Amino acid sequence: MLVAAHWAGTPAFASGVDFTPLAKPQYKLYSVCSGENDNASEDDLRIIAQNFEFYHGHFTPEQADTIRKFNPEFKCTSYINSTYTRFESDVGIVESQYRDCLSMLLASRLSESIDSTCTQFSVSLADDVKKGGNKPPAIPIVASTIEGDFSTTTRAKPSTQFYVFWIRIGDELMRVNQFDPETGAIVVTRGFSSTTPTAHQLGANVFSPIYIGSKVNNPNNDDPRKSVKGSYPNGGSTKLRYVLNPTYSKGHLFLAESALHAMQEDRADGVWMDTLNTGTFNLSDCLGRPAAGKVWDFSKNKPCDADDFRLGQERKIAFVQEYIKEKTGKYPFLIANSLGEKNAAPGKGGLKLLLESTEVKPRPLDAFCMEEALVNTHSSDKWKKQMTLLMDCAQSGLAAAPIWGNAGHPSIAESQPDTPKRDQEERFGYASYLLAVEKDAKTVMGTYAFYESNGKRFAKVHPMYYYPIGYPTQTVKPEAIDQYIIKGLPVYRRSFTNGLVLVNPSTEDHEVKLDKPFLDPDIRKLVTEVSMPAGTGKILLARDQAATFRVVWFDNTTGTWGFSYDAGNGNFKSAKTFTVTGTNRWRKETFTITDAVMNNHGPQGAEVALINLDDTDERFHLIEVQRGAVPGT
Repeated sequence: MLVAAHWAGTPAFASGVDFTPLAKPQYKLYSVCSGENDNASEDDLRIIAQNFEFYHGHFTPEQADTIRKFNPEFKCTSYINSTYTRFESDVGIVESQYRDCLSMLLASRLSESIDSTCTQFSVSLADDVKKGGNKPPAIPIVASTIEGDFSTTTRAKPSTQFYVFWIRIGDELMRVNQFDPETGAIVVTRGFSSTTPTAHQLGANVFSPIYIGSKVNNPNNDDPRKSVKGSYPNGGSTKLRYVLNPTYSKGHLFLAESALHAMQEDRADGVWMDTLNTGTFNLSDCLGRPAAGKVWDFSKNKPCDADDFRLGQERKIAFVQEYIKEKTGKYPFLIANSLGEKNAAPGKGGLKLLLESTEVKPRPLDAFCMEEALVNTHSSDKWKKQMTLLMDCAQSGLAAAPIWGNAGHPSIAESQPDTPKRDQEERFGYASYLLAVEKDAKTVMGTYAFYESNGKRFAKVHPMYYYPIGYPTQTVKPEAIDQYIIKGLPVYRRSFTNGLVLVNPSTEDHEVKLDKPFLDPDIRKLVTEVSMPAGTGKILLARDQAATFRVVWFDNTTGTWGFSYDAGNGNFKSAKTFTVTGTNRWRKETFTITDAVMNNHGPQGAEVALINLDDTDERFHLIEVQRGAVPGT
């Protein structure tokens, strides 16, 4: 005879299993808070201050003060662009003060020699930039559309339509007044922008400015990340946007003054420097064609290689740090965007060096965003490359700052409703981060504090960040990341002191059988098997499975009875057999089970069962259970 039992009040012994969430996230977080934050409540600001290390986004000076009131260690940052101009007013500043520091590309070559007074001549497409096909590409030169030395600086008259265009030959700049793209005939003003007219020989290189916003291949693409309006002459933007060449130290002052102004205006502790790259991101010639990798290094008379461009960026960061320290008395908190596997290593740009102390930059960046590094790309190979870089940074003590979405505005996650899709993407991102994190690493994970629901915007922190998973108990070298793969499955598993993390970056769903029960903190139940749909991550917590039982029964006959329990995986296990001796007394037995699951998987949905092992009746008064082992049992 079997008497099945389960505990009233909750579905099962392990259902509703309590665990204590941490008071703060287990690992450091930062938040992208793009969009309108003016209406953020004080409670929103408190949530941000108490759960994140810094934000990227615009808050009022008063809001920044409130955040620091809740957390004096919090770093408020203001957005600037690290390499490109941004505002209409920037056009006037760089054209009047930094024209000789702007990036240029090889556009053509002189078709004839000219003396220092010649203003009409012709140019031809340089062999270096010719393409295949029957018709050569157009020469990237256009004629100025307004009189004077400077483009317009107001939205009423967009500088993309009312602009001054110039070329460079040798060290001389020339304003372009007329240009025939069919013949290459050009009319210029010599000695433009205070340069000295000189003679130039047949075949001399002719250079033209670089802008940003190269044409989009699919103009109907509604992805905001791929629809940047052209900020070049006759482009769709309202303003020209130039690219400062970081190899010119004179131009570093432009970024330093921009950073200081933004910090003072927002009462910020530092700046988020967007698009700190190696001369590759969204560069355009004056006709809207991609110009990545074409920034000319006039000191070496060749295009800048990625490492030279990065070296200039390093020197620029060092200049900004010291400039603001001199002006304010303290170093600014500097975050840059974006570090990726394509540009991190020396030889590919070496942007990772910006997180290290180097000879030209003794003070590293405070963080370097890895934009979309934790995104489910539906490509295990691409995801793995980003993870390998993140692991390298974590193990090397570098302050990489990966985020599970993009860091711009509008963000792919910012202010979305609390949807299952957002939840899945964020879980995948955090689980991926846990595969790389180290206990004392300087890495910090990015997420999005704001949500929208019923027309209201509010700050919230996903509860999984408070799960007490502990610290990694296994670490492999970045190149050995596949050692985390579960045998026979494309699912990664890493153990922690108080749990484990699972990540399925593949495009197929899988079931993962666990070697022992773990607590699923989402459903508060012990599990021995987990479903891992494609592109998902899962956190499981270790659980003390010990349970101490006290059974009181009447010993009034002879025989035996047994006690069995749910041990998971369909195993309804015998704990102990008791002998009945006929003392006619109430007896008490106390014993501990170390592998109890108690998930209603026994006969008749039982968690435990009293089993009569003979043909005599037994009488019971009490069955009591206590979680954990009791000393002496």
